[in-house]
Amino acid sequence: MSNEQELKDPTNPSEATLAQETAAEVNASETADTLVLPAADEIASETDAVDEEATAAYVGSPLEDSGIDDNPEDIIEPDPPLPDYEFSQASESLRPVFEAQGWKAPMQVQRKAIPYMLAGQDLIVQSRTGSGKTGAFMIPLVEVIEPTHLFPQALVLIPTRELALQVGREAEILGAARGVKVVTLYGGVGYEKQLKQLQEGAQLVVGTPGRVIDLMQRGDFPVHSIRDLVLDEADEMLGMGFYPDMSRIRQMIPKDRCTYLFSATITENVKHLAREFLRSPKFLSLSHKKRSVDSISHRYIMTDRARKDEAVLGILENDHPEQAFIFCNTKRDVAYIGDFLRTHGLAAEGFSGDLSQAAREQVMARFRTKDVRYLVTTDVAARGIDIQDIPCVIQYEQPADPDVYVHRAGRTARAGKTGVAWSVVSDLEEIALKAIGRRFEIRFEKKPMFSREALDNLFAERCVTILERSAREANRAGRRLAEKMLPAAKMVAESESLQLSLAMMLSRLYREEFYGQAGASLTGNETHQTGEREKTAGFGDRPPRRDGGSRSGGRSGGDRNRRR
Repeated sequence: MSNEQELKDPTNPSEATLAQETAAEVNASETADTLVLPAADEIASETDAVDEEATAAYVGSPLEDSGIDDNPEDIIEPDPPLPDYEFSQASESLRPVFEAQGWKAPMQVQRKAIPYMLAGQDLIVQSRTGSGKTGAFMIPLVEVIEPTHLFPQALVLIPTRELALQVGREAEILGAARGVKVVTLYGGVGYEKQLKQLQEGAQLVVGTPGRVIDLMQRGDFPVHSIRDLVLDEADEMLGMGFYPDMSRIRQMIPKDRCTYLFSATITENVKHLAREFLRSPKFLSLSHKKRSVDSISHRYIMTDRARKDEAVLGILENDHPEQAFIFCNTKRDVAYIGDFLRTHGLAAEGFSGDLSQAAREQVMARFRTKDVRYLVTTDVAARGIDIQDIPCVIQYEQPADPDVYVHRAGRTARAGKTGVAWSVVSDLEEIALKAIGRRFEIRFEKKPMFSREALDNLFAERCVTILERSAREANRAGRRLAEKMLPAAKMVAESESLQLSLAMMLSRLYREEFYGQAGASLTGNETHQTGEREKTAGFGDRPPRRDGGSRSGGRSGGDRNRRR
């Protein structure tokens, strides 16, 4: 099992860097078609030995040895620490599973965390993504579950459907060896299969909070035997988006239980909220000194220049961050990307040197109140912006100076928060990005373009979740009123001519929930009001779009008209 080098997360730039940044924007504005890469000697010395592992996407089983392990010198353990766990201590039924999966020895987080879980000690665990956290809680859960007791005994809460399915599959692999039945609960699908598995005596439940609450409130999820609760990705599970659901679950399950929190980052907010869920917890950190590194996930998508706008849209539609900075090198691209995102229903505005002072103040006021979610900007225009809680940064174009990448990425994950820094690159820019990774010891994860089919499925899943939650939270009067509309709902659903109207209603719900457009209309006219405000507030005349030719990161005007 190899240990991958811990990575540093660079901080703010120096004054010299800011001067370079200013010059970079001026040069970029004058030569929009020129791709600027790091110094030729830097690339030449590095491209002959490209470190593919440093930029590969780490995809696979969360129980597999990904090659990422924590530095043994960077560990904080409870005092006194318990002896390390070894596979030789596992039950005889589990050992063949370890051998079949090729797991020769426990990973660091498994060696350190499993003894406390087997001892029934509430625990907070901080460990890097890909370090084996799933195995650290799944192995002891399978070991302590009583297979002859046909009721749920352990509940693992996961923030997303995709991760829940992945963790559920791994639970099934381990559980089968001891006769432990596993059910994975998530929204966006029918209830029948999940209900059947619960009724057949599932003992280990992996699920997302919304569907778990729904089944608990319906009385279909018996909770009286829950003895162990695990919160995976605890920083997300205890964030404002999930916290109300988590509090409700806490109130419904037995108080006499053991609770475990696992996360790559343990912020002060997580520690504070954890007091509501845990009893005298121990703290185990395997990446304490590298906490700032793990607070930012660096990811990139490689595509041709003509599809960069689609890549940015896909990131925002898939991740739906509460707010984001989108960095461009030219004012022309700021104007284009702002327009492009607005035409797709996102609350985005451009922020560049073309804005008057009055317009700047108006844009920033709307960004601070989150009426505007996505700020498309240049480096120079963004320099005076100091907003702490930005969860996402997207680089539509790569900066001329590698140091500027660090400054852009540093806009997220401030004040103990976590964040994601995305880059959208062409094949040549990928080479430059890898050079940046080696220079600053940043591990980049390569991700594929989000396909339209995958995004459509995600939209459908989210819409079902919204509708299910609305029904779950409705009071008696609301339910009675809704029941009167059931015949109409059935007729509308079966009418092909009304499908667009139904889709518009779903679009309004979706925009209110995920785009923060309170009071969104059926027609969606408000998505164009932002651009009108810019003009009346003093936004200077925008450069006309090119009718032909290619610009850095953009699509020609003719191509846009044909595709849109």
